[in-house]
Amino acid sequence: MSERLPGSEGLSADAAHPPVASERMHRDGIRAFCEGDYAEALRLFSQAALINPSNLEFRKDMGHAHLHLGQIEDAQRLYRSAWDDGARVVDLAFNLALLDLDQGQAAEASGMLRSVVEQDFTIRPGRFYLGLLFPSTSLFMAECCLYLGISSRERGRIPRAIEHLQRAVELNPRLHSAHQLLAECHLAEKRWDRAIERCRELLDLLPTGEELATVRITMATALFESGQVQEAVRELQQVLDRDPDNEDAQYHLTRLEERLGEGTSLRRRGQVDSAEVASPLFGLTSEAPEGTAIGHRGLTIIGQSQAMRRVMRHARLAAASNSTVLLTGENGTGKELIARAIYHFSPRRDKPLIAVNCAALPETLLESELFGHEKGAFTGAEAQKKGRFELADGGTLFLDEVGEMSLATQVKLLRVLQEREFTRVGGTETIVVDVRIIAATNQDLQEAIRVGRFREDLYFRLNVLPIVIPPLRERREDIPLLVEHIMRRHRGAGRAIAPRLSREEMEILMDHSWPGNIRELENFLERAIVMGHSGQQLIEEIRKLRRRETTRHEEDTAFAVLGDLSLAEVERAYILHVLDQTGGSQRQAAEILGINPSTLWRRMKRYESPEPEGD
Repeated sequence: MSERLPGSEGLSADAAHPPVASERMHRDGIRAFCEGDYAEALRLFSQAALINPSNLEFRKDMGHAHLHLGQIEDAQRLYRSAWDDGARVVDLAFNLALLDLDQGQAAEASGMLRSVVEQDFTIRPGRFYLGLLFPSTSLFMAECCLYLGISSRERGRIPRAIEHLQRAVELNPRLHSAHQLLAECHLAEKRWDRAIERCRELLDLLPTGEELATVRITMATALFESGQVQEAVRELQQVLDRDPDNEDAQYHLTRLEERLGEGTSLRRRGQVDSAEVASPLFGLTSEAPEGTAIGHRGLTIIGQSQAMRRVMRHARLAAASNSTVLLTGENGTGKELIARAIYHFSPRRDKPLIAVNCAALPETLLESELFGHEKGAFTGAEAQKKGRFELADGGTLFLDEVGEMSLATQVKLLRVLQEREFTRVGGTETIVVDVRIIAATNQDLQEAIRVGRFREDLYFRLNVLPIVIPPLRERREDIPLLVEHIMRRHRGAGRAIAPRLSREEMEILMDHSWPGNIRELENFLERAIVMGHSGQQLIEEIRKLRRRETTRHEEDTAFAVLGDLSLAEVERAYILHVLDQTGGSQRQAAEILGINPSTLWRRMKRYESPEPEGD
């Protein structure tokens, strides 16, 4: 029932005498899969594999079911096991390649994809497995060539990427992403005319919509570099006429003005500089070579590191789905921004996005906020109130700091996720909602499950599409882009600041651990700018970072010699140590510790620590 590569006739170790029961379960599993019931398909495939564990086809198809349920790690484990044990089939190689590519393993992905495109096979439309995804062999091969182009580009092999992408558009002329990537590759190779030609072809293919903005911005860059300045400006202004808040177009227009000389203004009346409307910190500019970007109305993500590219790919996949997303990462890494980007690129973007910070509300109010209440439900409930779930009906609900929920509220949230219905506090009417959930936390939920602070069943309901946002110390190569973005924004606001930092000064910023992540980096630079520091004063502030980092390392080394203390005692001692370093400021201490001030307060209460004075 699968598309086999030549020489894979021995996929099943028991092919000569397959147990009848396992084959029947496998066929029933395929039927369930084709009907979209992936959980039932997984159950049947698993039972078949228990009866006949040496059958690699059963194992592979279990991987398919896990993948379509969003259980990526389980899918990859089963795929890899089947491949290593000798399964050489097209659907397995294709899915393994995509998973390798998502994890930044471009070379491995290329090898898998080459093993597919070099073979002779036929996809049967509508048949399990690839026939459910692709209506013809040529369209599937176009997709393979697209991903070969992506993997080649990620490895810096632009000419080879162009070859693969060109083949992709020959096989499927309407493969928009291949056209766009071809234009970007031609741009990287400084083939301005070819980039312009590809963009114009793509504009003819695309319907009017947001997709046009990225294409026009790419074409504007190529037009300007080829000397067609007015044409470049015209393309950017078309984007801004349709979307005045488009930060990418504003930024590129600003760059054109800077390159054309001081005093140049290319803006029409009513158009403003991107620095005036930039989102807090996460805008990816074209300065990130081969970077990946999500952007919508001034909301963009900065990152050229492999870690952030992986986040972007996962976010795009999540945006196209309706499944629950769980964002994890330290404070200040941009979880809420990723959530908003997923929402803006989802089919639900025309419906509400409702956000609730579970850590900012006491337990007694959180239930009412989520589910609403009826008049008279409790003292002070003077009128009926709709909850966040009801307000988000048809749209998206963002649950920030979901790990801070009490166990009692977790039970009620679990029921809503399972049944998609609830009752208001003090009410009897059952309210049915259609809501997509995006949750975020800075906690290790698996550890919270282990110690009994988080329900395992709720974790599995939330962890359908997991996305891990890396801390800044794991994406240091993005720091120069972030610094330049902050400085450009403040220069645009008329504040004087040194336009560039030396390599040594930038290295100091890149060497700093930034425990508060991007939020701390922004606060550091903004504080220096707002206080009116000259360029030299800013440089001195940067150098202080190195001295503080050295001092902190020495203190941490000394602090580590604590004898046989329990984990709770070490945590309590470290919290008091950080509070002492911040002069009792809970806000600053929470920033250093990477937790919310409310979380810090609760931990202090848990350890019966006297609450220090401060903010």
